[in-house]
Amino acid sequence: MENRHCAEDFEMENSADINRGELELWGAVLLQAIEDLQLRGPVFEVVMNGIKLKSRKEGITMRRNRNNAAAWFRSSSDDVGSFLWICDLFGLDADIVRAEIKKKILKPVG
Repeated sequence: MENRHCAEDFEMENSADINRGELELWGAVLLQAIEDLQLRGPVFEVVMNGIKLKSRKEGITMRRNRNNAAAWFRSSSDDVGSFLWICDLFGLDADIVRAEIKKKILKPVG
């Protein structure tokens, strides 16, 4: 038998009884994923013969975290801890959150 969970599986009798620590944890997961998408390595500027060159140094861990966060946001899983589950927990429309992330974070660099 498959064990599936969604936010409504966890009874929350009223807002006063919600475990604040748990909500803060899941909120932090969402914010960390957004932060991971935004991460870019530091920019280094080098001036050579009066020409300013900029280079971005990005580590493997930073790139891996960004790729993992992007995959998490795209996932259709509704298991506990998934993007969809967290959106449901907070009453967020996952499609709107994804659209805002695409518009504000994943916009083309130009």
